[in-house]
Amino acid sequence: MAPPARALGEVNELVAIILAFLDNRSLARAACVCRRWSEIALGVLWREVDDLHRLFSMLCPFAKPMKKMGEGGRMLQSFKFKRDIYQKDWQRFSRYSTHVRRLVFDERSPKYRTKVLDNSVFFMSTTRKIVRGGILPNLQTIVWHVHTPDTQLQSLSLMHRGLRELDVQILPPGSYSTTAIDFVYQISQWAPNLTHLTLRRRGPVRELEEDICRLLENLLKLQKVDIPLCGSTNSIMEELSRLEDLREVALAGPDEGGMGDPMDVLGFSPELQEDAFPVLRRMSFSARIPAATRFLQSPFFPERLTRLHVHAVDVVDPDVLETFFSTVARNCPELVELTVDFILCPDVSLVVPAPPMDARPSIATFRPLFACRRITSFEFRWDYAPCLQDHDMEEFALAWPGLEHFMLNSSAVIEFTPSPLTLGALIPFARHCLRLRHLGLYINADARPSRAVEQPFRSLEKLSVGASNIAAADSVALFLSQLCTPVCEIVAGLRWPDAYGLALDNAGIFDERRTMICDSWVRWNEVVKVLPVVIKARREERGRVAFLQHGI
Repeated sequence: MAPPARALGEVNELVAIILAFLDNRSLARAACVCRRWSEIALGVLWREVDDLHRLFSMLCPFAKPMKKMGEGGRMLQSFKFKRDIYQKDWQRFSRYSTHVRRLVFDERSPKYRTKVLDNSVFFMSTTRKIVRGGILPNLQTIVWHVHTPDTQLQSLSLMHRGLRELDVQILPPGSYSTTAIDFVYQISQWAPNLTHLTLRRRGPVRELEEDICRLLENLLKLQKVDIPLCGSTNSIMEELSRLEDLREVALAGPDEGGMGDPMDVLGFSPELQEDAFPVLRRMSFSARIPAATRFLQSPFFPERLTRLHVHAVDVVDPDVLETFFSTVARNCPELVELTVDFILCPDVSLVVPAPPMDARPSIATFRPLFACRRITSFEFRWDYAPCLQDHDMEEFALAWPGLEHFMLNSSAVIEFTPSPLTLGALIPFARHCLRLRHLGLYINADARPSRAVEQPFRSLEKLSVGASNIAAADSVALFLSQLCTPVCEIVAGLRWPDAYGLALDNAGIFDERRTMICDSWVRWNEVVKVLPVVIKARREERGRVAFLQHGI
């Protein structure tokens, strides 16, 4: 006999989905409705915690804060527990702590600008951890971004054997006190069953290379690792290659504090052994292009990669880049996503003067990649605009009809000579790439398009144009109204962390190019404002024409 059907209000999962739309105050009230709602509402309210002060205040009241001097002369309020912690405190706290699944602590967050938790708060809490197995026994993820050693060490008190994901910012060894606690190594002792690890580092990785390798050696269940930008040193890559369950190696994004040190990877040449990266499918690393080519040519390089991301620490001649693309096509036949990313950071010198067009990447440079027929995502970021014409875009679109994401150096360094690509370069993608959602090109929007629009985009959601040349917003909006849908977003401007201003300064270039970048941004934002109105007017006009034709 089938069990009786339940009312919708009796389905806990459905109630949780509805309560997830409430704010914290409303969730606290919902927890008072009944015992069943209390568990559901508390689970939603405490699933992710980003305020440690609020969390620990549920364990024990805080005393009046003490004032202390922080970095830069800032006055901080330091909080300590008002009294000792008793058994009844732990019993009350467990009602909330068991619901916490994700903990986020960012020391630069506004809520921590003027207040900090004293180390005694974490020390007193750790006694419970040692006896009972964890302050937050069901915690699965910790995100811990700090810039002071003491605060970094506090994260150890929250780790336990059930922790699965850790995103942590690591500081150099010399910044710790005389206790000489090996923080990086301690991670593997407190959380040995991690499956996802993200390491962030603002300075050179070589200072911690040995510690990171020891950490990786002891985390045998890792499935995904995010290493710092420019952190793919030989030792680290070789240690990663030995992990039997590792499926993805990614690069942690840069932050305001720095993007690593390219010197760490100038000698990139990991020695892979047989059965290296046995189940790896997605790989990212920083290197020079020739070194990346040699790495891919290793006899033990994983052949079943579906995603490859190479952070290029410098630019190279087109023939060197073509050799790299040929190697990719030959050694990664199952590739679906490919990214070659050159970040123009302050430490990288800009080539001045810009190379002539015939000395830049051309369609012949990219043509070897067309053998990878499964490509759905391609990103190529370089310094200057490549030597490509509108008709070359036809080759890209025909070779990869399944494209969903295509970025072809849309944030190129601006020059006085406009890009050879026009608005007509968009047309082949609208015609052949029906699933394309994100398109980025560096174009000359003032030039007359090389061909007429045949059909609009079906799926395009975002069009990135960088600092593309544009003088008149109206004519550009009229043309794009034939291609874009009302939901398509036009994104102008240069991406962070590319430091074009500093690169131009270091190259001794002090001309009106900065003004041209600002003017371009203003004109494209005029297009953003006008385009939806023009698209609507064009659709209404088509509707009237169709009505008249049907009536006749």
